[in-house]
Amino acid sequence: MKRLLIIMLCLLSVCITGCKSKEKEKVNLEDIYGKYYYKECIYLSEQNIFNKESLDDTYKDVARYSLKENSFAFYQSESLTPTISLKNINYKEVELDYKISIKEPKEILKDCSTRFDIFREDVSQGYSFAFDGDKVYFIEFRSYGDNNYTVWNIFLLEKRD
Repeated sequence: MKRLLIIMLCLLSVCITGCKSKEKEKVNLEDIYGKYYYKECIYLSEQNIFNKESLDDTYKDVARYSLKENSFAFYQSESLTPTISLKNINYKEVELDYKISIKEPKEILKDCSTRFDIFREDVSQGYSFAFDGDKVYFIEFRSYGDNNYTVWNIFLLEKRD
């Protein structure tokens, strides 16, 4: 009887500790800096004229993103000249669903632990990075005035140093 009680307590203990939802560890701001490469397109707005396959064919392992403390750059090709270059910026941690009202992008990002948006002079620049363990998502927004935004695309990136 004593053995049965010990076994039941052990099983209960395993169940309780194993069933707890693990809160994902937040990503620190200083840990986001570095180079990221495009892996694949995860989401495209219906209004986007491109398709996932063409973006994957064009950008995979070629397009790169550089995040530095006060600047952001996107290189569309292997060129040394960035397609997009933003200086005097800061990265602000925001809620995962900040500016996201569409269900599909919300579902993609729901397991992320941290999201940083790019701001300059307290104005969002329409770019965001979300982190889910080893997964890094780049989110681009389009603004339609009156503080209305739509998620234009979400790309899965890979960090490389």
